[in-house]
Amino acid sequence: MHNVSLILNFATDPDDYDYTGLGYEPKDVDLLNEVVAEIPTLWREMGLELGLAHHHLACIEIEQNRKQIRCFGEVLNSWREQQTVPYTWETIIRALQKKAIGQYKLALILKKKFAKLR
Repeated sequence: MHNVSLILNFATDPDDYDYTGLGYEPKDVDLLNEVVAEIPTLWREMGLELGLAHHHLACIEIEQNRKQIRCFGEVLNSWREQQTVPYTWETIIRALQKKAIGQYKLALILKKKFAKLR
């Protein structure tokens, strides 16, 4: 039981995570298929973790008629354009591991998948 706890802590603590090979820009299609499709309702939380302001997220929601997938897409576009935090897979994976988002399993899957592609 103790070993399982260590594994889970490693996978859920962003500061102890190995980000080797994840410092490159994600492709739009990969973000859509691997992140947006998996967690469409968490676009606001991801926007905040990616450094976008609350008022900007409110504008996105209005402009995109509250459609979650479209809102998430616009969050990612704004992040890429504004570079509020580095536009990398590492940033996405760190954001997914934040308590507000809590997508530890998805973060681990993406880390394994995209660290190997480089």
